[in-house]
Amino acid sequence: MKCDYCNSDHTRRIFDIHNAGTSISTGSGFGFATDGQVIMTNTTTVSKTLEAAGLEPPKKFSYGNVYIALVIMLFALMNFPPPWMWLLVCPAMVYAAYQYPIIWNHRNRVFPDVMRRYINQWKCGDCKRVFLDPSFKWTEGVRDWIWKEVLARNFMLTKTVKVMLSVAGLFFIYPFILSFSLVRQMPYLGGFLREYLFAFILVTIAAVKAYNAARKRNAK
Repeated sequence: MKCDYCNSDHTRRIFDIHNAGTSISTGSGFGFATDGQVIMTNTTTVSKTLEAAGLEPPKKFSYGNVYIALVIMLFALMNFPPPWMWLLVCPAMVYAAYQYPIIWNHRNRVFPDVMRRYINQWKCGDCKRVFLDPSFKWTEGVRDWIWKEVLARNFMLTKTVKVMLSVAGLFFIYPFILSFSLVRQMPYLGGFLREYLFAFILVTIAAVKAYNAARKRNAK
């Protein structure tokens, strides 16, 4: 493979460079347990050259943060009475619902192509630049899909929509501001049904307007 930049033949796949510069060694020794007994321990050491360390392969997204959010939800449901528990449950639930499809899509659709791209990258030994095999092509239909892209494609935030959402947000936080400023406690939300109904209507109208604006934009 010739270098795209200097036309040199002194090139190697970065996958091979990384593997050649990575070594794994295992060893065993003796140590002391908490009760004073002598025990045998096994250790594994991974060492990499500077060049190999700079050419790490891509990694799959982890579900770790989603699991943490679910644990927070369960902890709040079991240990806090309403309405305090909703201060933890609602943000954790929204976060988990937002992150899960992003992580699932990356692990099952995007990562295989990202890894294939990594394997098809080369590094020149003369100019030290990394380039991609010209024959590489992404799998049709694969893209890093996220909720932001879906929202941007299907909803357009016009000035009117932004104003309506801002007013709805004010109606949503009004009971909390009023209650904390007067009695220093969480509000009884049942007494503010009209405010929340009005906020819900505003959000619904704003969503319809944003959707229609996006359709007109996409039709052009």
